[in-house]
Amino acid sequence: SLLHFDKILVYPDDYYSTIQKVYHRGEVNPKLGIIVFSWKSFVEGLINQTDGVNLGIHEVAHALKLQNKLIQSGEGNFFDPKVWIGYQELAKNEAERMQSISHSLFRKRAFLDEHEFFAVAIEVFFEKPIEFRQESPELYAVLAELMRQDPAIWIKS
Repeated sequence: SLLHFDKILVYPDDYYSTIQKVYHRGEVNPKLGIIVFSWKSFVEGLINQTDGVNLGIHEVAHALKLQNKLIQSGEGNFFDPKVWIGYQELAKNEAERMQSISHSLFRKRAFLDEHEFFAVAIEVFFEKPIEFRQESPELYAVLAELMRQDPAIWIKS
């Protein structure tokens, strides 16, 4: 469970961040313990469940990663530490590889930084598991271990 995030704020549409001076669809604020969504963007992510884009999954993935960091700093580990280290090492290499190929399952946002790569990877993991497993079997396997589930087995062939 996400113990450090006890509030969810929902705006009807994209909202203006007075701190960052830009419009957002969603964000996670660990200082306030809040996950924020644009309802419009959240619903758009639910409508097409196989496009690899889902704001709800994306923002919760950010919260999971932040929760893990907060817990590591003094309360134990949220993710299995060995699996998390394995993910981090593999993710760096896979991000570089995926960025160099002409077509990847991951949209460009994934390559902004390690945080966005994780959030996009989790989106694709749940929305396009078969394709993800084919394109990057090692990364898919480590995420399945990290998330303690394998969404590819839910898909009927």
